[in-house]
Amino acid sequence: MSSSVVVFGNDDEDASVGENSVVVSGKGNDAVKPSCTVQYSCVKRLRERRLLSFLVDQGFHGAFRELNRETGVLFNVEHIRRLVRRGQWDEALMYLNTFLPPFISERRSFRARIFNNFLLMHPRFANVVTGNKDMHLDKQYAYGRSSSTRAERRFRSMNYSILAPDSGHLRAAIDWDKVRSHAACLIPELAHRTPELKRRTVLPSRCMMPHDVLPIGTGCRRLEAEHPPMPTH
Repeated sequence: MSSSVVVFGNDDEDASVGENSVVVSGKGNDAVKPSCTVQYSCVKRLRERRLLSFLVDQGFHGAFRELNRETGVLFNVEHIRRLVRRGQWDEALMYLNTFLPPFISERRSFRARIFNNFLLMHPRFANVVTGNKDMHLDKQYAYGRSSSTRAERRFRSMNYSILAPDSGHLRAAIDWDKVRSHAACLIPELAHRTPELKRRTVLPSRCMMPHDVLPIGTGCRRLEAEHPPMPTH
């Protein structure tokens, strides 16, 4: 009778994730690998999300942060809020865009574009407050540009108004700490309303057990039909 075993990738490659796990069917040295996909990406993401939930539930917060950083399956709202509070706008924008379709893609939802522009406008306002003109201002918000929206034209007008030579008192009156604090408070709402982030901001149900985070098989196995015994003469 043949036997089936499950073999995982070796420790040097990625034992914790098990991405290279394969199903081997056969007997002893005659075992062969079936020609099929070993693991679907959606199954891999599900298992990683379950593992993250298990780590949080067991109090392994350091391992949780490291695994989440490596896998990128969970959008960390608190992480991007910290970046915003510190004024690290470019880092916050880069982190957001790793979870969204390409910027020029039409697959980006309206809410995703709002979130992106929300983070994009703040460093430009910061440049304005310090009296520095953004090098992209004329190109992206120029008058007469056919694709300019009303909001873009209004933003351009606000920039040039604050950059005016006699607007020094206005720039000095802006409390940038309060601006960053208020922006950080709006991050959770923006993330919640972005369709691309809906499933990436929550973990599966808690109280995960070890058997809940073990590799999930793909159903790739070989079944052998039972043959009746040969008649004897």
